[in-house]
Amino acid sequence: MAWSIFTQGGGKGVAVTWANDLLDAIGAPKTPGNVQVVYDWEVSEGGGGKYNPLNQGPVPGHPELTTTGSQYGGGASDYASWQAGITGAADYLGMSNFQAIKRSLVAGDSVSARNAIINSPWAASHYGHGSAFSNAAPPGASGSLPGLDNSGGTANAVNAGLSTTLGETFLNSLLSGLGLPDLKDMAERAGLILMGTILIIVGIVEITGARQKSIEISKEFVGGKANVAKAATGVEP
Repeated sequence: MAWSIFTQGGGKGVAVTWANDLLDAIGAPKTPGNVQVVYDWEVSEGGGGKYNPLNQGPVPGHPELTTTGSQYGGGASDYASWQAGITGAADYLGMSNFQAIKRSLVAGDSVSARNAIINSPWAASHYGHGSAFSNAAPPGASGSLPGLDNSGGTANAVNAGLSTTLGETFLNSLLSGLGLPDLKDMAERAGLILMGTILIIVGIVEITGARQKSIEISKEFVGGKANVAKAATGVEP
């Protein structure tokens, strides 16, 4: 049976520790998204060589890292130790075919990192073009990566921003065909109309208040004048 960090290797908590150690090794931030991507990568690989949860082969030029596998052959290798496995995975991420994964992790862009893994030649199946790539939250975390469902989703569905952009483009084209302003313009106009309405209401309230105050002053003036007349003549005006 192939070695797995989830069975012989210590379990889910150890898999999270390994993810953190790999991020440290490549100089990437240990954000929840980054940790989840590496953790889910381990889950998706399922098992491989010892101390090798990402299931890579030996590192060319560094036979000291592995104990099994041809140095320039394919297939998963057993690594000599925990640190050797981390070093081997980090070395692989420095290779030209996998540098997009590393760049995304270093940038803290976990969704792009996930896409880069799926689109790279790391797995010949490309993880079912994303459908077989895990999106399970690691222990102690909750929820899935932004733009993904908890079942793993497809690679083409992970970028919610792309879907939004395409939707806005379609609506803007439709509005243009009808001779109407685009969404942004409509939003700006609506904002101006709302602001104008508020200012009008405030103005009406202020005018009404001033008018009411004027009436009260007039009443006070008339009442005062009446009192003066009564005092002078003794007769109600």
